[in-house]
Amino acid sequence: MKRILIFTALLFPFLVCGQTGTQIFSISNVNITVDNLFIDLPTNYWGTAGHSLGNPIPVSIGNQSYTIKTGRFTGWDNEPGDYDVIEISKNGQQLVLFKDGEGIVKYNNSMYMPPNYAFANRFVSYAENDYFISVPLSATSKALIFMGKPYGTDLPRLIIFVLTETDAKLVFCKRMYVESITKTVNDFSMVVQSNLTSVGDGVPELHTIWLQNQDLWFKNN
Repeated sequence: MKRILIFTALLFPFLVCGQTGTQIFSISNVNITVDNLFIDLPTNYWGTAGHSLGNPIPVSIGNQSYTIKTGRFTGWDNEPGDYDVIEISKNGQQLVLFKDGEGIVKYNNSMYMPPNYAFANRFVSYAENDYFISVPLSATSKALIFMGKPYGTDLPRLIIFVLTETDAKLVFCKRMYVESITKTVNDFSMVVQSNLTSVGDGVPELHTIWLQNQDLWFKNN
């Protein structure tokens, strides 16, 4: 059976607290700096279709409040996934508009079990709501984790935004399947797979994303 390698990159390691990995982003004075190594923007219908947005989801960061809305491309009600658009705004000002024509899925949507979307439903207990998992990084920053839909023979996208009191940015967007999540009050990590394998054919390429020193880090397992 055909195997497809989705994510290949040369990572320059850093040794921090006994773990070797690469910092996915950095925060300095509440400003977020991203590493484009971890961002592959969708190109399928990117920016070519109108869209409508649903009800707002409030997210508090320190003393500030953000609004998250999700929506559909116009006329795409029966297309893949549960929604295609993510908007992050603050005080009525749009800060992030993310679009993915391959679809993004809800964590709590039993209509997709089994088999196609069971990968997201498995993690519903960690989700803040139907749409994202919220990971506190510090008293003034959070990561929001969304999951895309598998498209054809491609892996789903793993989509991560980071919010501080004054900034909101996409920090991670890669085709990766989430194998497992560990989330407690003070700890967070996930094991992800970046290639497709068939039963008895191929070795999974596994990686870990984890919380360390108020940032998320990435390493090859």
